[in-house]
Amino acid sequence: MNPFLGVRGIRFSLAHPDIFRTQLRAIFRASAHGEVRLLYPMISSVDEVRIANAFADEAIAELRREGPRSRLGRNVA
Repeated sequence: MNPFLGVRGIRFSLAHPDIFRTQLRAIFRASAHGEVRLLYPMISSVDEVRIANAFADEAIAELRREGPRSRLGRNVA
């Protein structure tokens, strides 16, 4: 990790999982109304992507358990 980046971008999200989960759920709920794209900010390692993807998978699974959605998925670029 680059220490000069500090706790910003994806590191802030991973350090505050409650906020990150809420944001992901809102984004994926919005996908019922049109295409959404998810870009993780300031990634500095593959591990950060893997952890963030695990949170995204978890959010999608939770929303699917809650009820049907017209569209639910993700595109990480």
